[in-house]
Amino acid sequence: MVQFYVLFLISIIYTLIAVYIDLKERIIPDFLNYIVILSCFILALVESLVFQFILIVILSFAFAYILYKFGVWGGGDVKFFVGLNGLMFFMTGFKWLGVFYLFFGSAVLSIPLLIVIHFKELIELRKRFNVLETFKMAVSSSISSAAVASVMLFLKINLNLSLIVFILLLIIFFLIRIPFYLSLALLVIGFYFYGFEVFVFLVAALVISFVSIVLIQSFSITSNEILRKKVEVKNLKEGMIPANNLFIENGEVKELSLNEVISKYLKGEVVKPLITTSAEGLTENEIKELKKMKVKSIYVKESIPFAPFLGAGFVLMVFLWIALK
Repeated sequence: MVQFYVLFLISIIYTLIAVYIDLKERIIPDFLNYIVILSCFILALVESLVFQFILIVILSFAFAYILYKFGVWGGGDVKFFVGLNGLMFFMTGFKWLGVFYLFFGSAVLSIPLLIVIHFKELIELRKRFNVLETFKMAVSSSISSAAVASVMLFLKINLNLSLIVFILLLIIFFLIRIPFYLSLALLVIGFYFYGFEVFVFLVAALVISFVSIVLIQSFSITSNEILRKKVEVKNLKEGMIPANNLFIENGEVKELSLNEVISKYLKGEVVKPLITTSAEGLTENEIKELKKMKVKSIYVKESIPFAPFLGAGFVLMVFLWIALK
């Protein structure tokens, strides 16, 4: 118990320092992350948990590195994520699942917080929201979910399925796209057999679906419309992260989506990448190439300080572990 409180104190100090520097300078110092990771490794040596700890480090780094390559996180965020997972390994019983719990907790907190921070800008872009279409999507999603719940409830009551088979069936049902009319038919049958339970689930699914869709749309607009700015090529600096992927096609610079690029490659059309949205940011050569192609300006991402969200997610998961105990 003493070890837990000591580690919790260290993690709070670590998080506060990282958050302060990230908010002020948009960077998390490597030395801060390395000190924590090295300290956790020494603790793993003392407690003979080196193999398990190394697995946690590899898994957390691999997971965060994927986000880094997709331009979501910066290098400091990756190391901070690894450091927090190292601490959580000794503080909770989540073990390797803690990697995903930490990310999930951070994501859950980041979406509403970003929306609150940029609420004024979202209000100005409110015309982008179609309430009726959003409600239709929520109704369709909730009917499908309630239909799946009806089928699973029937299987649970009438068939003696093992837990593994039950979970596999549940995953399969949610992965495959059930036609709307079939979902509606299954829902009617569910109402007939388990009226109240299915009704409660339907209402809950409708509310959750509507709120989730609004949150996702708001986050998408915040990321793609608000958290970016237009910069003239002559004012670009190394490390700035482009908001869009630009390609050269037939001597012209074009903004293409991933689907468009794949489609062109399949047709045998040649497109050359000019700049990408990688978190590594623009290089000196890429800036020179933009000038050579006479591009006047591009959109670059406004960096988001992820340390506050990761820190809040860490605290949330630790308290969740305490509550579960």
